Amino acid sequence: MQPLAQLDADLASWARTGQRLRVDAGAPGDVPAPALSPIQTWSPTAHFIAWLRSAAPQASVSNAFADVARVRMVKSAREIALMRKAARLSVDGIAHAAGFVRDGVDERSLEAEFESFCKRGGAQRLPFASIIKSGPNACGPGASSPPTTTAATAPCAMANS
Repeated sequence: MQPLAQLDADLASWARTGQRLRVDAGAPGDVPAPALSPIQTWSPTAHFIAWLRSAAPQASVSNAFADVARVRMVKSAREIALMRKAARLSVDGIAHAAGFVRDGVDERSLEAEFESFCKRGGAQRLPFASIIKSGPNACGPGASSPPTTTAATAPCAMANS
């Protein structure tokens, strides 16, 4: 691993010698040119791609998404253990939050119970937002007869350290 300060010099050298630069663009296909918008926040990947194209405009940049996806499919024993821990923490967090279901408790409060349980249990973050619904909110748009209570949550995400 090289220090970040070395990246500019390495990038210039790679571009000068015609090496193709490969970046995981997050989806298959060509590496997109990030769209500049006054109200949109770029993802770290989009920001890096924009920086890369700015720092080495002559460089050939291709998508490594498929290669990275193939490598990520094979999990180490440590990754499997973390996935099992995250799954167990998610299940326990759902059970914990379910213990707070009663009249007058809103969805945000249940979400807070679930998320704080996961974080106290070692979760770094949640990989996506929790979905907890009840009453008239339970079935979403177009619902004809909502159930009394429905709850679903996001799984926990464990730090890889």
